[in-house]
Amino acid sequence: MGFLFAGGSPDGVILAWKGGSSSTGEQQGSNPFQPAAALNGHTSAVISIEVGGGGKLFSGSMDGTIKVWDIKTLQCIQTIEKGHDSAVMSLLCYSDFLLSCSLDQKIKVWAATGEDGRFEAVYTHEEGHGAISMCGVEDMDGKPVLLCSWNDDSVGLYELPSFAEKGRMYAKGEVRSIKGGPGGLVFTGDATGLVTVWKLAAGATSGAAMAE
Repeated sequence: MGFLFAGGSPDGVILAWKGGSSSTGEQQGSNPFQPAAALNGHTSAVISIEVGGGGKLFSGSMDGTIKVWDIKTLQCIQTIEKGHDSAVMSLLCYSDFLLSCSLDQKIKVWAATGEDGRFEAVYTHEEGHGAISMCGVEDMDGKPVLLCSWNDDSVGLYELPSFAEKGRMYAKGEVRSIKGGPGGLVFTGDATGLVTVWKLAAGATSGAAMAE
């Protein structure tokens, strides 16, 4: 079965490639990915992409919109015009929900509760700083945790689905990227060029720097 690779561009176009399980491309030394489509619709740079369940691709843009695409047809099936009041910096699928965060200082939770399964906002979490990046992990107790970086150089840890804050980590610059690892490890990359490894402790309210 083939799989899809997609990337956003500064001109608002999403470029999609499809790859397969065949090794023919590798044997011939050619690129195993083949162009599938150029997805048009955003009016500004596409800066966040997430693949969700149900064969959907989500994209967020500098123009504040969020688009929902059908992976099979590569057609846009919904545009959330006023998803945010500023750039949609990061998207994350959690269970049956879509989470989005923005420089408008909000994290929004979306669910397919509307007519014909259209996504609607069901919860908004707001702080006093712009949101940059999100990542979903499990803490050492096996509970789902959302990590979200803010432009005050901090990363907040939030229990899901309640959004109760579990703690906060502070970096040396804006955290542009967050990834979860095994054993409660969290990796952050900040604007100073530093990659920091954090360890989430069982029952703890904050992360601690493990190595730099």
